[in-house]
Amino acid sequence: MSLSWEQEKKIWLRKQSTVKAICLDEVYKQEASAVISSLVIDSEAFRDASSIFIYVSTEREPDTYGLIEEALERGKAVYVPKCLKKRIMLPVRISSLDDLEPGVLGIMEPKKELWERALEEGLAQGYGSCAQKPGGQVQDPEKAGSGISADEKAALSAAAIDLAVVPCVCAAKDGRRLGHGAGYYDIFFSANEMPKMCLCFEELISNAIPSEEHDVLMDHIVTEEGINSRP
Repeated sequence: MSLSWEQEKKIWLRKQSTVKAICLDEVYKQEASAVISSLVIDSEAFRDASSIFIYVSTEREPDTYGLIEEALERGKAVYVPKCLKKRIMLPVRISSLDDLEPGVLGIMEPKKELWERALEEGLAQGYGSCAQKPGGQVQDPEKAGSGISADEKAALSAAAIDLAVVPCVCAAKDGRRLGHGAGYYDIFFSANEMPKMCLCFEELISNAIPSEEHDVLMDHIVTEEGINSRP
């Protein structure tokens, strides 16, 4: 099947932005991350949120470890993503950074016992009933995750989230966001309504991001130069 112009443009832009991210100066990333974190912490959206869904950063992304610690210190409920099969992203609550462990490609994610419990609780609420064995016993969580329909909510906890802090490969200040192409966040946000704040280095801002029907716009794009909010 041939790709659309938008899809081809996204592939090209994703590659270009990834190379740019790899080449960013370490001092620049540290300084920009510190400013971005301060802007988020001082924002009304962060201050008023009782619960936050936030990515765990890699070395190519604005750092979120300080944001996670700040949210926990303020007594906020903090959820981080666990990606399952069928492009299902499960929000898993953590109580400290010690609740994280290396996952695929070394990316930090919630420990297995935490996301297994979160998935079982979601299934108990009726999500993905096809993932249950006869008699009501839940399957192995990874296999259960593969049985959940993409248009179902990943877990009941998502309904209580007040703010999502989202990563990107690059972004535009009007709210467009380009991810890694797997679709986890677009599927998650199509089923869960919440304010969305995307963190992006200013060096990776691009006005060339094409928009497709399934793409979900961010409410706020945060760079070291400030917060850009959609009306």
